[in-house]
Amino acid sequence: MEEKEKQLQEIHNIEHSIQSNKKGMGIMLILAVVFFSIAAYGWNFDNSALLILGGFATAICIILYYNLYQGMKQMEKNLSSARTDYTKYQKKQDYIKTVRKAERMQQAKIEGAQHPQCPMCGSLQTQRITTAKRAASVYAVGAASDKIGKQFECRACKYKW
Repeated sequence: MEEKEKQLQEIHNIEHSIQSNKKGMGIMLILAVVFFSIAAYGWNFDNSALLILGGFATAICIILYYNLYQGMKQMEKNLSSARTDYTKYQKKQDYIKTVRKAERMQQAKIEGAQHPQCPMCGSLQTQRITTAKRAASVYAVGAASDKIGKQFECRACKYKW
C-alpha cells in the first residue's frame, strides 16, 4: 500500500507543478502584453527609451513563457508516465538523478582543477584574476597594482600568486 501512496503523492506533486507553471505562463503573457504596450507607446511618441525598454522586457517575457511551456509539457509527460506505469517512471527518475549527480561531480572536478589551492592558507576558495580585473587595477593604481603578473587570488586570505 505504501507504493500506491508514493505514486499518489508523486502524481499530486506533478499536478501542482503543472498548475504553478500555468499560473506563471499566464503572468508572463500578461506582462508581455503590458511591456509590448509600453514599447508601442514609445514607438508612437518617438520615445526610444520606452521603445527599447518595452521591447527588451517583452522579449524576456516571451522567452520565460516558452521555457515555462516546455517545462509544463515535460511535466505532462511525467504525469502520464506516473499514472500508467509508476515503476517505469520511478526508474527513469532514478536514472535522471544518477546522471545529474554524475554531471555535478564532473563539474565540481572541473571547477576544482580551475581553482587551485591557495599556497598561503590552503583554501580552495580561489579565483582567477581576469585580464579585465588586472587592467582595471592597473588603470586605478598604475604600476603599483598588486595584480600585475599574478593569475590567482585567494578569497579567504587575499593572497595573489
